[in-house]
Amino acid sequence: MKNATELKAELIEKFPVGSSRISVCKFLTDNHIGHSYLENERKIYAIIPGIGRYLLIYETSLLIRIQFNEDDGLQNIEFELEYTGL
Repeated sequence: MKNATELKAELIEKFPVGSSRISVCKFLTDNHIGHSYLENERKIYAIIPGIGRYLLIYETSLLIRIQFNEDDGLQNIEFELEYTGL
């Protein structure tokens, strides 16, 4: 599995502004990345749990928010690391 930095770089390179929602969804599905699309926000929310770990103290998940415009073209991608642990 790729680390968070590698995955961020791949998504940004693979999906420039204007990319179709269908192509983004296909990539997420093909890579077994859990996601959902909220029509009223025109946004995909995705999460990759367990992308990083530090011993048994905490686990890192990568949260991804992908915003689309009214024409279903990619507008921007936001990333956030979430740490959970003991």
